[in-house]
Amino acid sequence: MKIGLIGQDIGYSKSKEIFESFSSDMTYEVMDIQEKNIRDAIYYMQVNKFAGFNVTKPFKHKIKEYMDCMLLDIYDVGINCVKFTNKYPGYFEVGASFDGPSFLYSLMAHKEAHEVDMSNVAILGNGGVVPSIDWTLHTYGRLHGMKRGTIFARNRGIFSGHFANPQAIFHIANFKANGFGLIINTIPYKAGLNLDFESDNDFIYFDLNYADDRLVNIARQHPKCKLALNGLEMLRLNAINSYRFMTMF
Repeated sequence: MKIGLIGQDIGYSKSKEIFESFSSDMTYEVMDIQEKNIRDAIYYMQVNKFAGFNVTKPFKHKIKEYMDCMLLDIYDVGINCVKFTNKYPGYFEVGASFDGPSFLYSLMAHKEAHEVDMSNVAILGNGGVVPSIDWTLHTYGRLHGMKRGTIFARNRGIFSGHFANPQAIFHIANFKANGFGLIINTIPYKAGLNLDFESDNDFIYFDLNYADDRLVNIARQHPKCKLALNGLEMLRLNAINSYRFMTMF
């Protein structure tokens, strides 16, 4: 079985080793491409009988232009998984997103997530995976006590939230953790992010940048930080969901 991954500047990806651990006959091909090469990459995978492919930055929204059918295309959620199929007449490429559910499941698997007041949520960044997380919190967040949220980003206009209200912080290094029970960061450390983790309340820090633990390690040094995670477990759950979608759907 063959599965692909398309994205740009994704040399850090761990998806290949995760997917190939699922089956001895699995071949997972990582394709670091530019936007102009998306159609060619799709054609290459179709000709070579790939079961489907994953999509990562910065193509999660652009890829929808190439889909025949999309599952969960609500609130402009980006697509991170595509299956090639001729099971349904007229549908050859079916897209879905597992980012948000994988995020929530990986968070709630930790006991601290049930002990910390997460009623106020901060989301740092507004691209890529954020619409899917925002949709998931909008749909299921209240079940876990999440009542309100704010998206902090340099450009307010990119994404209008549904669970979280967008707010522009042009110098996002000034973000302060105090007052938030859950902080979700999607901005790479190399972008100059320097968070103030001093807080009067207990909080959880979830950094989706699984390839860089510097901010996770800084957060762990603060006594009010009850849990600091990177996105690796979320990536594994995403891989499991994608694999099932491509092999069972």
